[in-house]
Amino acid sequence: MIARLRQPLGWTKEDLASSLEVSVRTIERYIVLFRDLGFNVVQQGLRFKIEQPGRNAFRHEDLIVFTLEEAKIIKDAMLDYKMKGPLRNVLLDKLFAMTDIDHISDSFATLNAANIISNLSHAIREKQQVVLKGYDAADQKARNILVEPIRFNAYFQYLRAFDVEKKQNKLYKTERIADVEISRHAWAYEEMHEKPGMDAFGFSGSKQVNVQLRLSKRAKQLLTEEYPATSPFIKRKASYWYFEGTVLGFEGVGRFILGLPGEVKVLEPPELRDYVLEKMGKAYG
Repeated sequence: MIARLRQPLGWTKEDLASSLEVSVRTIERYIVLFRDLGFNVVQQGLRFKIEQPGRNAFRHEDLIVFTLEEAKIIKDAMLDYKMKGPLRNVLLDKLFAMTDIDHISDSFATLNAANIISNLSHAIREKQQVVLKGYDAADQKARNILVEPIRFNAYFQYLRAFDVEKKQNKLYKTERIADVEISRHAWAYEEMHEKPGMDAFGFSGSKQVNVQLRLSKRAKQLLTEEYPATSPFIKRKASYWYFEGTVLGFEGVGRFILGLPGEVKVLEPPELRDYVLEKMGKAYG
């Protein structure tokens, strides 16, 4: 979207929405967020564009015609090259003009995540229903979900909420929420809210099970990266790493084991081993 808005003639909201396969409302929200990030998004008639101060010395036709990926590779090579002088500076100026959006996705994602968590926190305090917009579940298409948010888990990585349509308490990953729309309606099902704990793998349940896993070095690294809460339960013995901790069900830990065939060995309990074998049988049988 930023690359399109940097084109000389700009784009209409409708054309952007059609090109990127999103709604016009989404485009409008992105324009607001781009302005919050400091981009000078201007409107000329029905068209929007990002003005680029300080780059007027270049006419559009004078810019090197590379893809963004090609320009980035050349720019990085030039930065490492020891040559000095005006020619190097001119080339770098042109390459930066094409590739300085490297940081934008991170900044945009950070700002959007902060807005989402802020809106959810407000709704929790005020006991309001919200719509999780474009929730991208792993097993189905992105959809809007009306929920009553209850609380966050694992340092805002997960949201515990009550699904109003299905009348169920569920766990939602905050990074999969595209946006949050606060409803005017107050909680209507507070008596049905459950607040169970959550294990180190991000899943809840009522039955505690002690688990022992033997991990390869790679499995240990991935485990601590994907599930930081497991770190206190990992110890090294000889050439292997071991996880010894409590889980509240087999779904979370089982999913991790199945994702690393041959690199995680289930030592305890036998029921977890049977669970993994059953899932593998369904997948490959």
